[in-house]
Amino acid sequence: MYRIVAVCLLAFASAPAVACLPPPPGYVAPPPLTVDQTAALIFRMSDTIVYGELLSEAYYGQPGRFRILRTYKGHLRVGSRIKIQPSWGFDPPMCAGMIGGPPPLPKGAKGVFAWTGEPELKWVSDEILASMVKQGLIAPVKKKQRKGS
Repeated sequence: MYRIVAVCLLAFASAPAVACLPPPPGYVAPPPLTVDQTAALIFRMSDTIVYGELLSEAYYGQPGRFRILRTYKGHLRVGSRIKIQPSWGFDPPMCAGMIGGPPPLPKGAKGVFAWTGEPELKWVSDEILASMVKQGLIAPVKKKQRKGS
């Protein structure tokens, strides 16, 4: 009896772990979106797009405190402080639900985030942000002019 159990344990131990189920037979993945298409989609899907800074670490199950430094879309005012949940973002890894929670973000992390509903740390890359500006979806950031220049 013990030999059978030992053999079974060895057989299962040597098998590779499966993270995701395979796609159904005949499945063809759709072509990826362009940067401009992705930017337009994120803009349409999001009620809020802001630039801000984490005032405390955010990790799975524990929201962080976040200060708004610039609002691109939405009703949040500059200087507002909100609680915000970590997130896998707009392009999560395959089978993210099987991996566990999203990675933690440290205090002091800054960036542009977009969400609908409850605040989430869904990063918007510089490339996507530039595309939103190029398409006229959001206003460009005006650079401050130095006096005496």
